[in-house]
Amino acid sequence: MLHFPVLLEESVDFLINELDGHYIDCTFGRGGHSKLILEKISSKGYLSSFDKDPEAYEFGLNFNNDNFKFVMIHLKTWTSILKMTVLMELFTI
Repeated sequence: MLHFPVLLEESVDFLINELDGHYIDCTFGRGGHSKLILEKISSKGYLSSFDKDPEAYEFGLNFNNDNFKFVMIHLKTWTSILKMTVLMELFTI
């Protein structure tokens, strides 16, 4: 099934507030938002994209940007890892 990103320009324009920032796309899909984010951030900016779908992973392999990383992971797993990381930082002396 073909998917077209909704409010692509509007959402990415709202998101990007620092050209050198690190951004995360938690639902890569076919890369529509990721592609536009990469076009808008500088070469010092960075984008990490995640998806659980093996087909999305295949699309992610076509991105050859040095400032891009795709990780095939389920969002629930990623959320758990993020929570553990935040907790570890909070309780590290």
